[in-house]
Amino acid sequence: MAKKTDLSRGLRDILKKIADDVTNQAHTVAINVELDGLASMRQHIDEDTTDWGKARQGGWVSGKAGPSRPSAGRRETDEMYNKVIAWTDWDEPRRIEIHWGWENPEAYFLYQEHGTDKIRGMESLHYSLHATIPLLENGLKRIKA
Repeated sequence: MAKKTDLSRGLRDILKKIADDVTNQAHTVAINVELDGLASMRQHIDEDTTDWGKARQGGWVSGKAGPSRPSAGRRETDEMYNKVIAWTDWDEPRRIEIHWGWENPEAYFLYQEHGTDKIRGMESLHYSLHATIPLLENGLKRIKA
């Protein structure tokens, strides 16, 4: 009987080591997805334009910044851009969560993100999610036990 117990303990140790190794690899994938999601969301905010911004930049309408505005996009003060954050939670032994976006976003950010009846939404979070799906899928496929 003692031999079975020793064998069981050894097998449990090996399986735990394999599970820990797989979880560590998944955590590395999660960090890469987190960073890619953050970069993708910020890039979309940086590159997205509005019709009003294009008109102001072209000199067809005037506003606070007038036709000399440096871009037709949504970055004016950088506050919305700089407040995009990302983090990965690994609280439980086998559960990893990836987050990016705004934590407690200001109403203005949400108007820009989702749009209103007068503002076309930029949907930066939506686009960044879809941009990261292949990275997550490919990363998880490469995990070796």
